[in-house]
Amino acid sequence: MRKKFTMLFALLLACVGVMKAEVTGLPELTTDPENPIYYTIKNVRGGVFAAFAGQEGKMVLGATVDNPAYLFYFTAGAEGTYKIHNALSTQKCAAYNLWNADGIDWYIKVSENAEKPGYAISTTDDLTQRKSWNNESNRNQAVAYWDGNDLGSTWEFTKYEGDILTRSLTMSTTEN
Repeated sequence: MRKKFTMLFALLLACVGVMKAEVTGLPELTTDPENPIYYTIKNVRGGVFAAFAGQEGKMVLGATVDNPAYLFYFTAGAEGTYKIHNALSTQKCAAYNLWNADGIDWYIKVSENAEKPGYAISTTDDLTQRKSWNNESNRNQAVAYWDGNDLGSTWEFTKYEGDILTRSLTMSTTEN
């Protein structure tokens, strides 16, 4: 009996450690654009990932990370802020629905949502304003703006170490 309890307790601790490893904290800044450090951005409420949808389209949300549109990297903005880039664009994020050459400085701050830990991505330092990325109306389809402390405005960053880029480049080369 004691042996079973010890094994179950060890399994429980292992699971807790794995779950905790999902949230990486703030994304590491890319200093060499030729070798970006990619991250996925997962909405805590919906369990869906943000994805680039073109220069002038709302970012969409998807359940699986299956192409480079889901890969983002971050460079330094003004003091304490980030510039957000995507693997499919040479532009920077200027709004949840706009990408351009300059982008804007994004605040990435710990969300004060008590239900689940994560970060808010906001145009302002004040998370009570409705200027943070949000899982629009909890429909798991697109990003919009809302209060930064709302559960739908809580995101996790996970460092990406897969082969989507390699696979995508190979596919596009062989298709032509």
